[in-house]
Amino acid sequence: MSISRIFTLLLLTFALVPPLRGQELKNGEIKCWFEINRYNTPSETPFVEVLISADASTLTFKEQGGMKSAGIEFTILFLQNDKVITYDKVDLTSPPLFPDNPENFHLIAMRRIVLPNGRYNVEIKLKDLHNPDRITRYPPDSLNMNFEPGAVALSDFRLLDSVTTSTKEHTFKKNGLILYPHFVNYYPAAAKDLQFYTEIYNLDEDYLDEDILITYGIYPLASKQPVVGLFAFTKIKGAAVNPILGSLQIKDLPRGTYRLLLEARNRENHLITGNEMVFYRNSEIEEEPGHEAASRNINIDSTFAGLLPSDELDWYLNSLKPVASNLEAQAINTVLAKGDTELIRQFFFHFWSNRNLEAPEKAWNQYKKRLAFVKNEFAIMNRRSYETDRGRVYLEYGEPDERFESKYETDANPYEIWRYNRTPFGETNVFFVFKATDLISNNFELIHSNATGELKNQNWELVVRNAFNITPGLDKQERPGTFGNSNDELFRDQ
Repeated sequence: MSISRIFTLLLLTFALVPPLRGQELKNGEIKCWFEINRYNTPSETPFVEVLISADASTLTFKEQGGMKSAGIEFTILFLQNDKVITYDKVDLTSPPLFPDNPENFHLIAMRRIVLPNGRYNVEIKLKDLHNPDRITRYPPDSLNMNFEPGAVALSDFRLLDSVTTSTKEHTFKKNGLILYPHFVNYYPAAAKDLQFYTEIYNLDEDYLDEDILITYGIYPLASKQPVVGLFAFTKIKGAAVNPILGSLQIKDLPRGTYRLLLEARNRENHLITGNEMVFYRNSEIEEEPGHEAASRNINIDSTFAGLLPSDELDWYLNSLKPVASNLEAQAINTVLAKGDTELIRQFFFHFWSNRNLEAPEKAWNQYKKRLAFVKNEFAIMNRRSYETDRGRVYLEYGEPDERFESKYETDANPYEIWRYNRTPFGETNVFFVFKATDLISNNFELIHSNATGELKNQNWELVVRNAFNITPGLDKQERPGTFGNSNDELFRDQ
């Protein structure tokens, strides 16, 4: 089923390919790889491409009329403040197969969905079509669509397994090329090339017909210098949409975690825009001594990382995201997609070694105490506690110096105000305002903060009252007289 905001494009292919390497199966889960790539158009209509690859060997096959088949129902929701903004649902089914046909293939599809600028929570559900009680839900994740009108911007990278030309319609066709996706940010030892596709928008505004230098290369995670031999460049003329197709040979690239970095520069060599992503390379070639990732090769069996419960490794690794850098968060997704428990433990140890080289376990234990508090205090249904707004802020900023809770004001939703005299980032007199989304679930959303990089809304008190059908003017910013309680003390220095 699709709705008007979804392109009428159902693209389904059947691929007899070796099973992709992904996360480990747990409790009979359906194994599926998917990625969401953000794109724009000359008419400033942003959209996403959702790439899907479901492992048929983890589905139920049904025989009928001497043939067998398998399939899943794939549902994706894009939400804001728990309200569904748009969604898509598609059935992926295999063609009829003889009973002795192999089941180690993938059902592959792509969906294009128009998605306006804004921040979304994304929820994905998989249902086995021939065993409807088998349902796999992926934890909610966030997506930010931020294509500013007229501004130069890049789409996301799409990693590629192969590139061919064709005049026929195809699921993965773009600009006359069939761009077959590489679904996981992981390259096994046998991989010889890293290929990618991306697009640059709005170079026709200020750079029309100007020579633009495009550079791209592979960099160690913590280095500003590319790996020797893995750097390339090309020149383009500014246009409304500039497609970029790149390829780098990685057959001699040692094992480790790396960045793919692309930059666009003008004739004065000033940076116009750039993008990067993290990927993991497996190889029989060991990292050289002194390489920044060498600590991943240590024996961690007897360390705190080696003692993590095997059935909770995904939970623990995901729990680092509130305090991870953007690149570390990408690396976490890459490591989880690989599904290698040893690699997860090594990454976990490396993560805390970066924060306290002499005592990584001490740093982890301090964070673990915060996790335990968050799990006990902010738990809600269908979302991990560290993914809630209060959980994320508590883990990132620590325990607030003051915490005001309002539960019973007659004309306001329950809300909380947290105040920090000084944050770990050096800012002083910082506060966060959270509003209950309902009266039952214990879910509070962040609606305002004066911290750098956080959501700001000076009309936050009006937002708190909005659940009671009070509709203030857009320019009204004064506080309603009913907010005369002790929360004003938290704003005395504002």
